[in-house]
Amino acid sequence: MSKHPVRQQLAIIEAIRAARDAAGISQRQLSTRLREGPTFVQRIESGGRDVTVAEFIRIAVALEIDPRELFRRAL
Repeated sequence: MSKHPVRQQLAIIEAIRAARDAAGISQRQLSTRLREGPTFVQRIESGGRDVTVAEFIRIAVALEIDPRELFRRAL
């Protein structure tokens, strides 16, 4: 891929945020679905921490979206 790594991370963050907004759930609600602390999603969406592949898949499943579709949206 030709995108710069920072741009790729921003695209992933935006795809997660957009999918969460479309699902109509808050960051805290998504964190709860993921059985993580209340600031877990906030840290990811603010760019405070990178999301791992495993976390990305868990997030997609919690948002009831196919991980491949969420990844496609990030591209």
